[in-house]
Amino acid sequence: MSTTLDPKTALSARNHWDIHVYYKLNDPSYDVAREVREELKKAFSWLHFYNPHDQPIGPHTLPMWEADFQNLAKSPDAFRHFGEVLAWLQLNHRGLSILIHPNAGKALEDHTERALWLGEKVPLKEEAL
Repeated sequence: MSTTLDPKTALSARNHWDIHVYYKLNDPSYDVAREVREELKKAFSWLHFYNPHDQPIGPHTLPMWEADFQNLAKSPDAFRHFGEVLAWLQLNHRGLSILIHPNAGKALEDHTERALWLGEKVPLKEEAL
């Protein structure tokens, strides 16, 4: 029997969701990923952006950049904004692989069973979660 989780109480109070955008070095996806990053920053300047990682890190098997919702974690508008960001990424991912996952306290489940993918799914090193 599964337990139903209420997003308003189950998600991390610090950061509800992470966005990981993957690319390859020496590949057209490198420049596309940088362009999408800048466009996303313009559209949603309140997102928290991390520096790109040009080599695999943690469970991520490809270079990637990350953004998250920690700047809105305590805002009642966070759930509305999630839908806006997701719609933007669906329309503008330009063929890149994007992982969007909640932070509900179970890293393996959050990155796998609960994850959303845009574009091609990238294998993760699950043992690192």
